[in-house]
Amino acid sequence: MQEMSVFWLRAAAVLYAIGFLHTIQVAMRKGRSIFRAALGSFCIGVVLHLVAIVEASKAANHFPPQGFHNSVSLCALLVAILFLFLYSKYGFESLGVFLFPMVFVMTAIASLRAPIGQWSDPETRTTLLMVGVTQRDQGCSAPAASTGPNGPSTSSKRGRRPSALRSAAWSRH
Repeated sequence: MQEMSVFWLRAAAVLYAIGFLHTIQVAMRKGRSIFRAALGSFCIGVVLHLVAIVEASKAANHFPPQGFHNSVSLCALLVAILFLFLYSKYGFESLGVFLFPMVFVMTAIASLRAPIGQWSDPETRTTLLMVGVTQRDQGCSAPAASTGPNGPSTSSKRGRRPSALRSAAWSRH
């Protein structure tokens, strides 16, 4: 029964991720707003989140279920319901820029409560762990590697002089 609760919670987190993408889009100021799609997925995510909490309560035989992850999940649901109430009453779309990522992160943290079962082969576990760590390290070092002595590199060549003019300018000095 606990597995189904985690499944519904992870499904809600995936739907909340669309709201998180909306926040990134707003921060970058690119393209048309996806607020309507984010709001629709957020509403469906709230329903699935509620189902997850009811499932966890049934499994624990009391409400609210005890534990850190269940508390974070319940808090995320209450914040999501508060946002939907405020949006329906006042129409504050801008409040979603702050609350969409918060609810997403809280739900993602709460969905990590179910541990993965034992690995049948410890060598596979070690290999996958090393691949994951290597990928993470490469992802963290990539921004630092792309930064040269003159700051972050840009792909735009606008504002730069052609190499022939640049070499001619340097030869005069």
